[in-house]
Amino acid sequence: ILADMALRQSDRLAGWPARAFLPTRGTFLRRIEMLRTTKQVPAAASRRLCVATVGVLVLAGLAAAGLRGSGGVLGQAAAAQAEDESRSRAAQPQAGRDADAARGADAAQGTLTAEGRVGAFDTSYVPAEALGFIAVRPAAILARPEMKPFIELLGSEGGVQTPLGLPLQEIEQLSFTLIPPLQPERRSQALFLPFGAMTARATRAHDFREFLQKAAPDAVRIPTMGREFFRSREGEGLAYFRPDDRTLVVGSVQDIARMIGAGPGTTWRWPSDDATAAALTGAHYVTLVDTALFKSLLEQAEAEATLQSVRARREAERAGLRGVGLPWYAAMAQMKLLQAAYSPLWEQTKSITFALKLGEELSVEWLFDSENEADGQAVRRTIDALLTLARNMSASAAEMARQEAAGRAEEPLLVAVLKLAQELLDNAKLEQDGAHVRLATSGSLGGEQANAVAALTESVKAARAAARRTQSMNNLKQIALAFHNYHDVYGRFPPAVLYGEDGKTPHSWRVAILPFIEQARLYEQYRFNEPWDSEHNRTILAQIPDVYRHPDEPSDGTNASYFALVGEKTVFTGAKAPRNEAGTRVSQITDGTSNTLLVVEAKRQIPWTKPEDIPFDPGNELPKLGGYTEGGFNAALCDGSVRFLSNAIQETVLRALITRGGGEPIRYEDLEPRR
Repeated sequence: ILADMALRQSDRLAGWPARAFLPTRGTFLRRIEMLRTTKQVPAAASRRLCVATVGVLVLAGLAAAGLRGSGGVLGQAAAAQAEDESRSRAAQPQAGRDADAARGADAAQGTLTAEGRVGAFDTSYVPAEALGFIAVRPAAILARPEMKPFIELLGSEGGVQTPLGLPLQEIEQLSFTLIPPLQPERRSQALFLPFGAMTARATRAHDFREFLQKAAPDAVRIPTMGREFFRSREGEGLAYFRPDDRTLVVGSVQDIARMIGAGPGTTWRWPSDDATAAALTGAHYVTLVDTALFKSLLEQAEAEATLQSVRARREAERAGLRGVGLPWYAAMAQMKLLQAAYSPLWEQTKSITFALKLGEELSVEWLFDSENEADGQAVRRTIDALLTLARNMSASAAEMARQEAAGRAEEPLLVAVLKLAQELLDNAKLEQDGAHVRLATSGSLGGEQANAVAALTESVKAARAAARRTQSMNNLKQIALAFHNYHDVYGRFPPAVLYGEDGKTPHSWRVAILPFIEQARLYEQYRFNEPWDSEHNRTILAQIPDVYRHPDEPSDGTNASYFALVGEKTVFTGAKAPRNEAGTRVSQITDGTSNTLLVVEAKRQIPWTKPEDIPFDPGNELPKLGGYTEGGFNAALCDGSVRFLSNAIQETVLRALITRGGGEPIRYEDLEPRR
């Protein structure tokens, strides 16, 4: 049917099922007008487009080399390599911890090479009833030179971080095994519910403690089949299994138990033909689906939907209602028509394999394994029709995307991606060998893509820097507002250092204004009769409010990013006085609150509760300020406003801003516009 739709000639009408998908002339023209809308896309859409585009290219670059299980090699590289792997595999025990240790030692030999490749994909513990297997090699991909811009764009000094507690650069393999539930009542809903188990294998020994403490902090040990796994105490919560010191398997209790039962070898029905082995060799990303099982689950889902619809209609009729349940039938009829168009892809196949390779070119392969040649011909015709439709739609879709991205930072990258997509369509080759159908294509990853990525990287870096600068300015505004609220209560600004009731124990102004930045509970926990670094007060240190931390600082850091300038002629004189008499009044700032600095941004290794700030002596050199933003720093003035001050500001102007009563004139043209 889909082939008829795509290849229909003007003198030949498609059958009635196909006509359901073909709009009338009037409808078609109205849809064209809708696509011509000139409505502006909001900035958020631009950011989403940017992220999506980058994400597509990142996924297009994922991991390296073959697919194997401890019990059988799928991604065979070459005859010599396959022979070596077979000898290594034959030497491995087949059960228990010894098998896992042998598997771990074998995988450890697949270290990164200059080409960014590692050993084959590990398919251990995949049960026979698995619906599919998805795997990717993050470490191998990110080791490739062309991935460097993405690491700079998405990562940090510690790498591209993940919830697993280690960066992507240290994850050798990340895979997902799709395992349908055992219960019949849940199998009918399997296609609509999350199911399966995730396996993460690190490049080195790793305990995954950070992830497990958050995901299953109360896990209990469960022995089974000579092994053990852990599960959350809460009902059917998370369970996990550690085959070796580099691997973590996470899923439901049922899925983990079934994977342990499968053992270190794999019992799944892997395709074993030469074409599949060749496609998987050197693959960076693979997906394998058991379409026979998928079809079974789909039939169960349809039967369940029909049953639910009939029940709803009968109950409604008993209640005197009419028409209830009919939407179910209508939806199912539409779904069946849509399925009929491309159903050969799963109804007449046993398995589907997808493999992606990243090298000088981006190579993509789909393999469809059928029972016989006739089924293979039906699959080939369906794919041929899909290719025809895609080629017919590609030009208009690409033009729409270009118009949407015109003039934006991501435009060069989008143009490069569209060019690559068109090249993949143009180079697509469809072949059939008996019951096997192969669709392969490739596209160049040349300088145009690299230049587009580099341009986007710089643009995103600039946008991030601007966002961080704005966030820091907001922090300063909140601090300045807290100072004025403190002044309203106590009649003066807090001094840089306050003293406890004993008159000897010093404390920082950052602690004193906690109630005025919505941190009253933290303020009450602080003990003013103890030093700032006492055993108890150190527990407060770890709870640094976000307003005291620059966005560039690590999330677990405890150093302050905003400081007072302390000196005889500044707002913070440093003079020691009783608590109720310490601090400067607004009336004492004779230079004017809009001409005097209150708090400045500076990169210092000073904990936020420590009573220490930045000393200023008119007779000495100016202290070094800033350090977060290239070209200058943010500063809050005594009137509550915040400015970005350039590093090129005249020294006399900066000194005048620091003092509160020097009488020096301030020319606003010497400063950046007020923020």
